[in-house]
Amino acid sequence: MLQWPIAVVAHVKRRGLIPSRRPSDLRKLHGLVAAVVLLCVSLGSLRSEQPLSHAWASCTQNVGAIIAGRALLGRTPLSSSASGRSESKLRPLRATPSDTNKQEQEAREQLLEAKEAWEQLMEANEAKEQLLEAEEAKEQLQEANNNNNKRAKEQLLEACESFKQKQEAMWDAMDEEEKADKLSGKKKKKTEKEQSSLLEAESFAAQRVELSDELALIRNETIEAIQRLAEMNPTARPNLGWRGYGGVDPSSNALNGTWKLLFTDAADATFKKGRRGAATTFQEIDAAKGWFVNAVDFSDPASKLRGFRVFVEGESAGDKEMLLSFRKVRLLRRSRFPRLFGEINIPLPSPKFLRTIGRVFARVKGGEVNPSDRGAGFELLYVDKDLRVHRTFDGLYFVQRRLA
Repeated sequence: MLQWPIAVVAHVKRRGLIPSRRPSDLRKLHGLVAAVVLLCVSLGSLRSEQPLSHAWASCTQNVGAIIAGRALLGRTPLSSSASGRSESKLRPLRATPSDTNKQEQEAREQLLEAKEAWEQLMEANEAKEQLLEAEEAKEQLQEANNNNNKRAKEQLLEACESFKQKQEAMWDAMDEEEKADKLSGKKKKKTEKEQSSLLEAESFAAQRVELSDELALIRNETIEAIQRLAEMNPTARPNLGWRGYGGVDPSSNALNGTWKLLFTDAADATFKKGRRGAATTFQEIDAAKGWFVNAVDFSDPASKLRGFRVFVEGESAGDKEMLLSFRKVRLLRRSRFPRLFGEINIPLPSPKFLRTIGRVFARVKGGEVNPSDRGAGFELLYVDKDLRVHRTFDGLYFVQRRLA
């Protein structure tokens, strides 16, 4: 109902029909607006057949429309008096300079805050992108390291297998030659080099096994593969937990378990097939008790000796080095009285005396001895969940794979 008079007022203002903004002219115009409003109210009551008081009450409930009409004329809304009677007062909507400056200052501050927030958001996005790029680069580097490590391990295992096959072929050739000499009745005099060969591990001496030139070349290639793999060692402190070393529980020690020998150039750990059959070698390690148990089992069921165990006590000498002390040898025999003679424990003398005896026997046989002033022990070069490599203080290498 009030849309029409408001539209009239807007039209009057838009057409410039208000000659001036003097109070007298504005009061006349306001009177015109009030008259139009009252006319509309009256017409509305006649059309709706409602009392004029009801129509006027409806009009006052829509006072917002009248205020909107007054706003079009650039005036302030009506104000109520303390007595409850409304009195129209025309006041110009003109902002003071202080208010304008204050609003402009607040707008600038808000703009600066928005700009600063935007810059921070952009910096955060850029930092996030850099972090993602760094993580991706780290993953790529880790993948490359894993691939290099995998290739190095494969190369080492291939070299170990090649050495083993060549060594067994050499042993077979030696056996065939020996059998042929026996059949022909010839006795071949062994050379000094053949006499010094300790392939059956007859000594505790730190002695390098004698090899043919071809086999020595494969051994050198294997040692080179060991050195390449050692540069990628993932376990910086493999001795942690050994008998509680470093305050770590022994159950978490990286050496715990059963290991199978894959390669060594040490004579006292090298076995060829003999009268007791093929030899199966492995090592059991108990970090809580501090024992290395070197185990050898023979395959020939007719042999009285089933195998033997060498008990070696280990003492950590830092994060990677281990000192060894040979304590006893346990012989496993096939006997009619296994409880009495099935196992025979032989205590060993002091490590120093044992190494002295070993050197004497090694020199008598003409073998190559690698003495070390530090005694028996080794340095761990590489340890992961399934492979272990160490070098003894005498310079001999061992490669072992985890069985359990």
